[in-house]
Amino acid sequence: MATDTTRYSIDFVAPQLPLAPIQYDMNAFNQLNGILSIYFNQLDNGLRQASTSPQAEAAGWFFS
Repeated sequence: MATDTTRYSIDFVAPQLPLAPIQYDMNAFNQLNGILSIYFNQLDNGLRQASTSPQAEAAGWFFS
């Protein structure tokens, strides 16, 4: 079985999430959603870049 030895260049880490307030606070909830939105956007972009890189290298090798 083949082993994936690809090294990915990921320049971000999961954020440290703020502690939840005792009572519901709309501003705290919006802040949490904003933090998670930024993280998932970075994750999506990193995965897209990582998945297209080997394909681009393979196409470059094929056409050279």
